[in-house]
Amino acid sequence: MKTVKSLLVAASLVAFSVPSMASTLVAGSKYSVETNSRTLVTQVSDSKEGAYAAGQDMLNELQQSNPVELRSILKANTFQPKELASLQVKDNSYITVEESMNAAGNMEYRALVNVQYQHLRYDNN
Repeated sequence: MKTVKSLLVAASLVAFSVPSMASTLVAGSKYSVETNSRTLVTQVSDSKEGAYAAGQDMLNELQQSNPVELRSILKANTFQPKELASLQVKDNSYITVEESMNAAGNMEYRALVNVQYQHLRYDNN
């Protein structure tokens, strides 16, 4: 009985820790549009404003990157040329700032860049 409970707990943890993904079928083709998200973290800054600026710089760089660069930065799973060529950052990406105190007692700030992106995914079913 203890093993069954352990398996149920483990299964539920796995089910809720999967990265968010959604897909929509493209009419008349074997491709669907897959939407994913990834959170990127900037270097530590000594001010909130500096962290927001670093996050905005990172987001601007992502929005100007080509699909090959995006695949590398976002670790996107695009395998076929058409999947890779369709990789793009969506407009609903956003930035938050995390604040913490280091061992010396100084406040540190990091930008969390929450990137929403999408690409075509070949559906071989």
